[in-house]
Amino acid sequence: IEEAKPGDTLIVEILDIRIPEIGVTAASPDSGALKGLVEISEIKTKFLKIRKGKVVYETSKGSKVEIPVKPFIGTIGVSPEIETISTTTPGRHGGNMDCPDICPGNKLYLPVFREGALFSLGNVHAVQGDGKICGTSLEVPAHIKLKFDLIRDKKVNWPRVESPEEIMTICSDKPLEDAAKLAFMELIKWMKSDYNFWEIDAYILLSLAAKLNIAQIVNPLYTVIAKISKQYLQ
Repeated sequence: IEEAKPGDTLIVEILDIRIPEIGVTAASPDSGALKGLVEISEIKTKFLKIRKGKVVYETSKGSKVEIPVKPFIGTIGVSPEIETISTTTPGRHGGNMDCPDICPGNKLYLPVFREGALFSLGNVHAVQGDGKICGTSLEVPAHIKLKFDLIRDKKVNWPRVESPEEIMTICSDKPLEDAAKLAFMELIKWMKSDYNFWEIDAYILLSLAAKLNIAQIVNPLYTVIAKISKQYLQ
């Protein structure tokens, strides 16, 4: 990203994600949030059709379930502060957050740690449930259209997402409650800096009106999304 430098914030606007009419998902005895609890003797792979905006899941008993498609980018970020990090690990740089809100119509804000930001993405999903409990979503290739911008000399601490209706903070940690605490603290900071809230008012308002979604509990660090509707930020 030209002219991006440490201390800036990179804005990534997701304009479009186009996916094919088939995706793949799987469950393995060696991975997933319920490893050792759900009986799986070998890797179970399913190729699922996507028809008219819905994923068609055929159960073992022969019934068909249709799930609305919501394509999003599972792994997206910049070069982290340290020299190398696994692409499976989420963090302040973004990474494998598996956040369904990184989708068309929304903006992602990322802190810049290196000259040029060194942005990358991958791991697109057609749909994913909260927690991503078996370790995979509906994995698909994709054509993605993005728009980039920079906020100079102002760096967010953790990834943020803005939709037309909500502001959100994405934080990753273990245990899960530590990720939640980080996300809510970052949301309070955002409300203070951009919406002129006093800290105590932001704290109480979030207790009354916030949402907290679990993006995933299968990666090396767990990821949560704290949200507040813009209607409460007047």
